[in-house]
Amino acid sequence: MIYTKPRGLIYILRQDYYIRPPGKTQYRVFLYLFLGGTDMKHVGLYIRVSTEEQTENYSIPEQRERLENFCKAKDWLVVDEYIDGGYSGAKLDRPAVQKMITDAGTGTIDTVLVWKLDRLSRSQKDMLYLIEDVFIPNSVDFVSLNESLDTGTAFGRAMIGILSAFAQLEREQIKERTMMGRIARAKSGLVMGPTAPYGYRYVDGQLIVDEYEASIVREIYDLYLQGYGMEKVSNMLYEKMQLTSASGYAAVRRILSRPTYAGLVHYSGEVYPGQHEKIIDVDMWKRVQEKREHSRNYQRGKRQKHLLTGMIYCKRCGAKYAYHVHSGNNYYDRYMCYSVCRSRKELIKDPHCDNTKYLAAELEQLIIAQIKELALDESKFNKVIQKRIEAPDPTQAMQKQIKEIDKQINNFMDLYQYGKVPVETINERIEKLTQEKSAIEKSIRELNIKPIPKREDYEPTLSRVDSIFETGSADEQRAAVRNLIDHIDIDGENVVIHWVFE
Repeated sequence: MIYTKPRGLIYILRQDYYIRPPGKTQYRVFLYLFLGGTDMKHVGLYIRVSTEEQTENYSIPEQRERLENFCKAKDWLVVDEYIDGGYSGAKLDRPAVQKMITDAGTGTIDTVLVWKLDRLSRSQKDMLYLIEDVFIPNSVDFVSLNESLDTGTAFGRAMIGILSAFAQLEREQIKERTMMGRIARAKSGLVMGPTAPYGYRYVDGQLIVDEYEASIVREIYDLYLQGYGMEKVSNMLYEKMQLTSASGYAAVRRILSRPTYAGLVHYSGEVYPGQHEKIIDVDMWKRVQEKREHSRNYQRGKRQKHLLTGMIYCKRCGAKYAYHVHSGNNYYDRYMCYSVCRSRKELIKDPHCDNTKYLAAELEQLIIAQIKELALDESKFNKVIQKRIEAPDPTQAMQKQIKEIDKQINNFMDLYQYGKVPVETINERIEKLTQEKSAIEKSIRELNIKPIPKREDYEPTLSRVDSIFETGSADEQRAAVRNLIDHIDIDGENVVIHWVFE
């Protein structure tokens, strides 16, 4: 005997189940006794149709009829129907699907039957979630008529493994295509992201400069190159940028780090020329990045209370110099190698180091005098950068290779015009040459050749040296030092300043 209708039977079964929980085992025992010992599957029919699919083959009555006929042929008991009318199969946030998931967990059903796989879900990811994370853990079989898929059989379970493999392959391919699309977009000079960076507006999909915000961006770069820290800059431009106290520092840091303002596009570690108008020149952007890399950021500078802390290195053992406070008179405060003072064991490089200790006031005045001399004597600045000017260009040989590759590509294009070489051969050779050229260009970018500095780049600080060290605050003095000096080496009586523009 096959019990699929009337609904009264289902109601009686449900009523007994809910009166006498708990769950699956007792429910099955009741059905088994009620049906005279027949071992039936307890099936939930899932039926879905979207608004656009209201055709004869996809209609709810048509799906129900086919599923019920299959249950009769298999001697299965239909316990419930889960019908989502007018819902898309793209997502699982459908009321009938959610009820079916709940019933699968409570043991109300032990089989889910659908007409086609896409009735349950059009997403492989969601389909596998239902089968592997909902049905299988709750001992619920899944059957699809159209695809002859039954997870209750060995073949059906094997098919799930194949579906999982194809789903993983599809995810990897989507990821790869997305990555390739983004790289192609970056190479074409288009900026990523739905929101335009500060200083720009999107107009018809193109980045257009917002003149008011662009003037603030330029001011941020100018102030930072003058030696002001990011937090100080954000405080100075607080009202202009309409910042909140929480976003000021982060906004300035984001602006200073973005190559977009120099007319460049950055993606996946590579930088490409952009199609948009630049707000600052490339040299200014590079100088800011150098300053961010070599100088100490604001937070670290805030912890350093003294003028030269964090900047002095022992030439003998390689350790940093510490500021050692004298307990009685601060005149006797000293800068000394960490290996000598041994105040922090983790910073000791050589416990036998005997490098010279310097009175803090004397060493600081020595460094300030060198900075003032640099500000007054332009020839000293020129002498420092002359080494950079005379140094051989490490990219010269690579630039020569690029010119040779361009010449070969042009030759192949001429052969194509004359029809002397098959097109396939030409395309293959040109593609290979293009790959070689891209690899060389990447190597040049990785060398990160710094532009030759100009004195006017540091003029905002050099022109204010006297006033900074006579009446300026401690923060302003530290900022000026870090804007001009990369680090200081000490070897006995020899104190060597390494300028940031060397």
